[in-house]
Amino acid sequence: LYAILLLSSAFVPGSISRLMVIGGAIITYLYTNELKPKTWIKNISCAALVAMSPITSGLAAWKVLRDSTAPTAAAKVSTSVPYALIFHSPLSYLVLSLFAGIMCREILMD
Repeated sequence: LYAILLLSSAFVPGSISRLMVIGGAIITYLYTNELKPKTWIKNISCAALVAMSPITSGLAAWKVLRDSTAPTAAAKVSTSVPYALIFHSPLSYLVLSLFAGIMCREILMD
């Protein structure tokens, strides 16, 4: 299954979102083999994987939108990575609340 995941990650739009998918696969692999006995590291890795998904999806969607929109006078799409959209937007609150919620749930499950 990891081979299929790594092969299909080549089709994820955007280099940053592709790296995040591959990083998530590596963390998942390490989780099943190494991190499960280490309680706090296991909890943090689970919470980080879940919290990372909106950023990965948003960056992939931004890449598709940027590539499909022809730059015109009415609609200008920036070619740089939208760090302000990630860190200074409601998305950052979503990521923090996902991380905190999953972290609490993981602690309660242990």
